[in-house]
Parts: sequence; structure tokens; C-alpha cells
Amino acid sequence: DEAVERSTIPEVPKEHFGQRILVKCISLKFEIEIEPIFCVMALYDAKEKRKISESFHFDLNSDAMKNMLRTQSGHQAPSTLARSAIFSITYPSPDIYLVIKMEKVLQQGDIGDCCEPYMVLKESDGMKNKEKVDKLRAQADQFCSRLGRYRMPFAWTAIHLMNIINSMGACERDSDSESERKSTWNERKKKAFERLSVGDEVCGFNSFRPATLTVTNFFKQ
Repeated sequence: DEAVERSTIPEVPKEHFGQRILVKCISLKFEIEIEPIFCVMALYDAKEKRKISESFHFDLNSDAMKNMLRTQSGHQAPSTLARSAIFSITYPSPDIYLVIKMEKVLQQGDIGDCCEPYMVLKESDGMKNKEKVDKLRAQADQFCSRLGRYRMPFAWTAIHLMNIINSMGACERDSDSESERKSTWNERKKKAFERLSVGDEVCGFNSFRPATLTVTNFFKQ
């Protein structure tokens, strides 16, 4: 008798999705409000040194700041007004960071000069800085009317995603601690990338509950 070869029925192909997280951006607030700020965020793998997601652009500007671009902006599509994004993490890793970058309208001068008012001025000081803030706002309005279509780097920050997910309890890092508030700009920047994971710790997506995170430290680009 001839041998009969019976082929097995293959499994239906399916895509491996891994894990998904929903990030909702609520507000962006500085000590002074003088110009529109544009934000973009994405996931990065620090160990592999590569980007692992698409970029999500979002706009948290107030109506007053948006009006500064009235001569440059046309009709806004509803899709550009989204403030929430779903990121897929195919293979969870303890080296994943959520990186947020901010841009501003192109203007003359070094980036350090552009950032300095945000580090030294407070609108809450009242009349003390009112004249300076009004002058900066007037200058920003001129740049928006002439160069509103062009952007320049402004600031950035990195959030250790797995540290947030795995360490909502005792291991959570208190970013507002007294010692960190007293640390220098470069020290805070260095600490942002010095978090190390222990072994192959299992990422606790299943036990992770929704959390609100306030980011207070940004670094100039």
C-alpha cells in the first residue's frame, strides 16, 4: 500500500499585540504663559537605543495662545485635537521610556536665551515681573505672526514607564522631594537616565491601575 501523508491544519495567523497603554494628556502649565507650546511624545527603548512607537502630537495651548497663530493656521481637522493616545508595547521591557518633547515658534537667539524666562520669571509675582512678561508676550506675538509655521526645539523630559507601572507602591520615586528640588539642572537630567531595573522583572501590566502623573522636571534641548 502507498503511504498516505496527512497534512495538519495550520493555525490561523494572528498578530502579537503584547500590551497596550492609554496615555491622556490633561494640561500643560508653566509659571508664565507667553507663547504657544507644541508637544510630541513617543516610546523609546533605552537599552536598544531606538524608538519603538509612532509619534503622537498633541496641543494643550489655551485659546489665547492659539489666537497668536490665527494668521498662520487654517481649519483644524478634528483628528489634530486629540489629547489621548494608545501605545502598543509588543515586548514589554524594563528599559522603556515615554519621551515628551516640546517645541515653540522659531525666534532669534540661542535656545538658552529662549528658556531663561521660564526658569526665572513667575507671573504670580504680580507687578514685579508684569512688565517683563508683557514685553516677552509682545515679542512672541511678533514671531508668531511672521514665523508661525516654523518650529524650534524647546524642552524635553523622559518618564521611566516601567518604573511607574511596577512601582506605584513603596518603590515609587518622589519627583517632588526636597533633595531633588535642591539639585542642579544637570543632576536632575543625569538622574532621569540612571534608573536601573533588577533582573528580568516581570512588568505588572495586569495589576496596573490608572494613575495620574504630574511631570515637574523638563530639560532644555
